[in-house]
Amino acid sequence: MILLVMGGCGDEDLSEDEKTSLQISKVELLFAPKGDGVPIVVEAEKVGGILAPSEAINLQAGIAYDLFISFENATEDDVSQSIENTGTDYQLFYEFSQSLFSSPTGSGNIADHSSLVNYLDQDTNGLPIGLITAWVAADSGSFGVFRIVLKHQPADLKIASADAEVGDTELDVSWELNVN
Repeated sequence: MILLVMGGCGDEDLSEDEKTSLQISKVELLFAPKGDGVPIVVEAEKVGGILAPSEAINLQAGIAYDLFISFENATEDDVSQSIENTGTDYQLFYEFSQSLFSSPTGSGNIADHSSLVNYLDQDTNGLPIGLITAWVAADSGSFGVFRIVLKHQPADLKIASADAEVGDTELDVSWELNVN
């Protein structure tokens, strides 16, 4: 089962300049194995107004991966570059079934912001963005859900203690994940 929910920035508390959402129409996850191995690429594309995952994520047990996330809008603009350039306003949060990874451990930082996620990129204030993260797949036979949430946290909203409840949701998408 693949579950997906998508939202756009709400307008209630935003200035006129901030009222445009990123209008993401495609998400690509590229799990690049460290060392030898074939990268694993999965996507979610907008179908009928909703981002729908193309397939499950299938990782190899015990392999370390760097995850690179990219976003496009309907005009095929690289939204990832915009997010990176304005990183002080955005953060990706992660949630995953506890048995999927040996690093990070736990279930991600959506429900519990203090839980570890191995962020490899940061904004100019030293806070995580989340376009690049590090993962080590757990034991073979593990399966569950892998979820990403992109939050728009402008101005003083993005601080070290800000969690996935702070700011406006640009997207929220989940994939099935299997460890083979």
